[in-house]
Amino acid sequence: MLNGIEDALSMTDDNIDLSQLGQRIILPSSYCGGPREMHQRYLDGMAIARHFKKIDIFLMMTANPNWPEITRELLPGQTAADRPDLVSRVFHLKMKALVTAILKDGIFGPCVAHVYSIEFQKRGLPHMHLLIFLKHEYKLLAPEIVDSIISAEWPDSNTQPHLFEAIKKFMVHGPCGALNPNSPCMRDGKCMYGYPKPFQERTMMNQDGYPQYSRRNDGRMYNVGGFWLDNHWIIPHSPFCMIWLNCHINVECAVCFGSMKYINKYIDKGGDCGTLSIWHNTQDEVKQYIDGRYFCASEAVWRILQFRLHEQHPNVVRLQMHLPHEQRIIFNPSHNARQIVKYAENADTALTAFFKANCMNGDAGEIARRLTYQDFPQRFTLKSDEGNPQSKKWSLRRRKGFALGRMTYVTPTAGERFYLRTLLMVAKGPKSFDDLKTVDGIVCETFHEACLKRGLLEDDGEWRICLHDAAEIQTGAQLRHLFMTLLLFCTPSEPNQLWLEFHTQICDDVEHKLRELGRTSISAEDIFDFGLYLVDDILHDSGHSLSDFPSMPQPMEWYLPLL
Repeated sequence: MLNGIEDALSMTDDNIDLSQLGQRIILPSSYCGGPREMHQRYLDGMAIARHFKKIDIFLMMTANPNWPEITRELLPGQTAADRPDLVSRVFHLKMKALVTAILKDGIFGPCVAHVYSIEFQKRGLPHMHLLIFLKHEYKLLAPEIVDSIISAEWPDSNTQPHLFEAIKKFMVHGPCGALNPNSPCMRDGKCMYGYPKPFQERTMMNQDGYPQYSRRNDGRMYNVGGFWLDNHWIIPHSPFCMIWLNCHINVECAVCFGSMKYINKYIDKGGDCGTLSIWHNTQDEVKQYIDGRYFCASEAVWRILQFRLHEQHPNVVRLQMHLPHEQRIIFNPSHNARQIVKYAENADTALTAFFKANCMNGDAGEIARRLTYQDFPQRFTLKSDEGNPQSKKWSLRRRKGFALGRMTYVTPTAGERFYLRTLLMVAKGPKSFDDLKTVDGIVCETFHEACLKRGLLEDDGEWRICLHDAAEIQTGAQLRHLFMTLLLFCTPSEPNQLWLEFHTQICDDVEHKLRELGRTSISAEDIFDFGLYLVDDILHDSGHSLSDFPSMPQPMEWYLPLL
């Protein structure tokens, strides 16, 4: 099926038994990146999503332990669980073939960007989460286009027998609900994934993040595990991929901008976690614990073979941002203080190199002065200076292609760093920190004063900029905590206007919370009112409430019976 797969598998020693490799390994959560690096990857993914505006396809692929490439290599009495090396290597080859077909062959249309992460189930099967961004003219904007790629119905068992068997084996959910109340997906008597899905004669695009796929009541019903199931239970999939790869491949179309942050967060949620509790022979007053990552055997093999756990295109350049003379310095402890200071004075960071690039003459200088700091990587590359490896230098791109820039997010309570970032978001061509603070020929004392003179902070402008920037990358829960911080520590002059302007983003996960509480009929007023309650609840943790801010609307408390 896949070129070269037999040659790759022929390298395996059939006498090797890796069944115990990594079976119960728990390492510190900071190992191999940890949550901090995963958060950075999430922000990189959001930078890509922000530039291309819309994620088109969300695809999840899970390994099939019964692939013939695995089973034919097993010794008598062995199962796939005894050969995690085979499972990881075969999945890696098939995953690469699928990614190549999508990105280079364009089976869903020409692709301009992608992000994928590899994770592992506790039972040891690797799976991939892949985000696909298509060219504008190929985006999935109409129901008929979605139907040409994604199906959520039973195929005909007579005319499509191979596809039918693949769907029956891999793409039927549950069953759960009334048919099987003890299903693992059940939470408080309801399926956490919303199955069984309602019948739908035609695919419809909505604003909830995913379209309602066509699920016709065509009378097709088949026996799966002793239950007769119809189109209510079919997981959205690509028929072509199912026939080709014969494994679980969930394909979804993301239709609204708000779904980007949740999809990006989902693919970077990280591996399974475990907690170790440690007791000594003598009783301790405080129980020690370690939050760690659970490594199954397949993941251990994956890391030993140095397969990639994450990939994204285009590249995202993380732009350093610092106040004057506050850049991070890396030095050799054996050097004396004078050498360290001299070394640091001659080392440019990405930001100070940006200022120097704006001083260049010729075409490079003209291009540089038309760009903001965050847009700089689209036309320039950041390289180490030949004379000083710690020093950076921007060079005009000579080859086709580009990268995206991402400045570090700064909270409004960070003082001058926040105002520096605010200026860098809009300023083009500054040649120094003083030049950045210059307004109408006058050098301001602080970056805050420069923001005021530029009109960036009028009418709560700094808080508006802060919320606008955060709304593109933070979840609703994080935005509510940020809004609480603004209310308590930043004293906005008109907090009600900030609420009215950003309440849609602040409440973008509230509808889902209300459905979890059992509310079926939900209006926009219900969503925003419950969002006010959630903000008020956060304020209560700090000894305050919304009533302390008279201009803010107050929740109506209709939801109390649901809590």
